[in-house]
Amino acid sequence: MKQMLRINSILGRSLSVIFLFIWLVIPASAQLITTAVGSNSRGDGGPATNASLAYPISVAIDTSGNQYIVDSDNNRIRKVTTSGIITTVAGTGTPGFSGDGGPATAASLDNPNSVAVDSLGNLYIADFNNHRIRKVATSGVITTVAGSGTFGFGGDGGPATSAKLWYPRGVAVDGKGNLYIADFYNYRIRKVDTLGIITTVAGNGTFGFAGDGGPATSASLSYPYGVSTDHAGNLYLADRDNQRIRKVATSGIITTVAGNGSTGFSGDGGPATAASMSYPTDVVADSLGNLYIADPNNQRIRKVNTLGVITTVAGTGSPNFGGDGGPATAATMAYPSGVAIDKLGNLFIADQGNNRIRKVNTSAIISTVAGNGTLGFSGDGGPAPNADLYYPIDVVVDKAGNLFIADQGNNRIRKVATSGVITTVAGNGTFGFGGDGGLATSANLANPTGVVVDGSGNLFIADQKNHRIRKVTPAGSITTVAGNGILGFSGDGGLAINASLDNPSGVAVDASGNLFIIDTGNNRIRKVSPAGSITTVAGNGTAGFGGDGGPATAASLNNPSGIAIDTAKNLYIADRYNHRIRKVTASGSITTVAGNGFAGFTGDGGPALNARLNNPNDVSVDSSGTLYIADLLNNRIRRVTTSGIIRTVAGSSYGFAGDGGSALSAKLANPSGVATDSLGNVYIADLLNNRIRKVRGAIVSKQTGNWSNVTTWTCNCLPTVYDTVTISAGHTVTVNQIVRAHLLRQFGRLLFTAGGKVSF
Repeated sequence: MKQMLRINSILGRSLSVIFLFIWLVIPASAQLITTAVGSNSRGDGGPATNASLAYPISVAIDTSGNQYIVDSDNNRIRKVTTSGIITTVAGTGTPGFSGDGGPATAASLDNPNSVAVDSLGNLYIADFNNHRIRKVATSGVITTVAGSGTFGFGGDGGPATSAKLWYPRGVAVDGKGNLYIADFYNYRIRKVDTLGIITTVAGNGTFGFAGDGGPATSASLSYPYGVSTDHAGNLYLADRDNQRIRKVATSGIITTVAGNGSTGFSGDGGPATAASMSYPTDVVADSLGNLYIADPNNQRIRKVNTLGVITTVAGTGSPNFGGDGGPATAATMAYPSGVAIDKLGNLFIADQGNNRIRKVNTSAIISTVAGNGTLGFSGDGGPAPNADLYYPIDVVVDKAGNLFIADQGNNRIRKVATSGVITTVAGNGTFGFGGDGGLATSANLANPTGVVVDGSGNLFIADQKNHRIRKVTPAGSITTVAGNGILGFSGDGGLAINASLDNPSGVAVDASGNLFIIDTGNNRIRKVSPAGSITTVAGNGTAGFGGDGGPATAASLNNPSGIAIDTAKNLYIADRYNHRIRKVTASGSITTVAGNGFAGFTGDGGPALNARLNNPNDVSVDSSGTLYIADLLNNRIRRVTTSGIIRTVAGSSYGFAGDGGSALSAKLANPSGVATDSLGNVYIADLLNNRIRKVRGAIVSKQTGNWSNVTTWTCNCLPTVYDTVTISAGHTVTVNQIVRAHLLRQFGRLLFTAGGKVSF
């Protein structure tokens, strides 16, 4: 990084020349990375009812009564003991594929969809986006037991690990140890026997409905979702888009046991085969042979007794949350997608939309046994590193050093004070629009994706799905300053609050109080003057690339997603799908300053214009004019010096690793936002790791004050403060440029911690 510094002594000894402005060049390899905000723990180690779950899609119960939850959007399998304590037993939380042969808690999963547990306590996971079935042994070691990782269909009759699966949705294991897989896009149920050989046991690979009364392998299925077995060895499958539950007897014959094939809700109290369901996703049999069906679009759990009669056992049909402590049939649920039964007859429900696991006891009373209802929100009022974030997409630092985070998935803006304590400053956590004129913390936001703070402490929010820009005053009240809430493009030349925006994703402000909006869906940059009028300052509205060297308003942009402004009022735009950073001068002309337009990773150490970027999502500029780029799909932060040379300053590959070590060796997971502070620290919105990472600059402390001789120097800057600066251990500071010195009455000091060095 580069940072302006004023000194007149080193370790108490006067220099022969007073250096007023010098560039500090910190070798990138020396810069350390840490997590500044976010633990991604989601409540592990505490009561399950206090934990955050993110769209729990399935649940299984072992013989001891422990629950295993597919925490799908957190990319984890969670365990709730009989004492109610929750932990993670598989998955790091970062989506991907890794870890086979090692601890399951160090492995990556990608949108797991189902879990099963055998009589020995081994877990089986349908690792949906990895096209695999993973096994977690009782030792905690994870392996792949089915699927090569390549989607498609193939391999029947051979080793399951060499076979192709295509988005496996469901998994079950019978009493003999055979594994059953709902192979979603192959329209089949696959079986892996105890020798590891895979075959098809239901479905001919053709989408549709046919075959009842005949061999299951000749039948047509339509997106088989959940699968289970009973004590007699019969197989049950949720044939989702056929609106049926089908049974494959031990003889191999398939029949329908619930659902008439029509979408809707009907039939309670009558034959299950005459009832209507709405996209059933799971089925389980109890020890008596009763079936329980997750009927998610009907917001109900249905039961088919041994006589074939269907009833509702949980849910009123209203998509909401309510009813705990009362009869399950009077409770409300939101897209219940998974069911399980324990040996005592208690019913467990994956109440996906409510981010909870619900339990219906044998007295038919419902309660919550896991999940606090939030996707990934915790920690307000405590240390920021202990807090939970959910898809933090943007980060900014104000002039006082406070950090603001667009906590997108939580529909909140979080603030980390200089004391390190995190709070919410906008958003009540509920997706929607509301609250203007009141407290920002009581307002509804809808996927806030960008945030900036002006010099007066006003906070501006790109409220993306509300198609508005919201403003939060220092007193905490919220209003809309741009956007009428109607998706579209209109309003230039008039008041910004009457204009239409299309998914605005970022905001910036200049020193004059002008507000700049990334109007992403309109492929434009809009400007709101202090008087409230809106205009377009870049982009002609047509997605594409063109216009360099001419007026910015005639240029084509393609999904612009990040914006920054330097002290000279030049705009920098992360032109994402063009894989470029564009610059709009104060006079209105546009050029490219980084990226050659081809997606990829090349060019470090050379001209930024020759480098390849891959979906750059954000850009930041520090006080010296150095650019920082969130190179999203390269999982790196790139830096462009004022001389136009590009280098990586953080990130090496996809994943989560490296805290406490070199930033260049660290792993990031789709870094979506970047910001710098006055000390040269770089903050990264590490989106899929649900963290804000910090790359520590060499300057670790600063004391402000006034120069006694305010003069405009030949470097075209106006010194207004002096600094007491500490160089942290492990950093070598190189002075490589000196500008003309002037005699001052007060000077800053350069101090060192152990290991800090300076060279000339």
